[in-house]
Amino acid sequence: MSKPIDLIVANELHRIAEAIEKMPPVLRAGTTTADFKAEVARQVLCKISHEASAAAVVRALESVGVCGGVDGLAQRLAAVQESRAEERRAAGEPEPAPQSPVNFERIVDSLAKTLQASLGDGVIVKPVKSEG
Repeated sequence: MSKPIDLIVANELHRIAEAIEKMPPVLRAGTTTADFKAEVARQVLCKISHEASAAAVVRALESVGVCGGVDGLAQRLAAVQESRAEERRAAGEPEPAPQSPVNFERIVDSLAKTLQASLGDGVIVKPVKSEG
């Protein structure tokens, strides 16, 4: 289930504020640096990418120049795959064993598991399934 972006941002900022409150004063002073602020923005963006609707995530991608939405990304991936195949052929490398078409849901689940493992138990990563 996706959440409104404003709610996602508010919840994440509350979580970050709570973490800052628990920091020793000497570390808390570092939370005013430009690097820390940029890291907060990255964290909020990650949270949005995991909890917002697929349509909102696609709009966010398009706002930074990734055009074409999910279909555009799929087309770009296909082009990259073809380019890599051409490079392999030019280098005389064998073609990889044929596999079923790209299963984006499986890829997203795998990425979510990898991210969860890297973040630890304190953060829960849930892939958001698109509607339709």
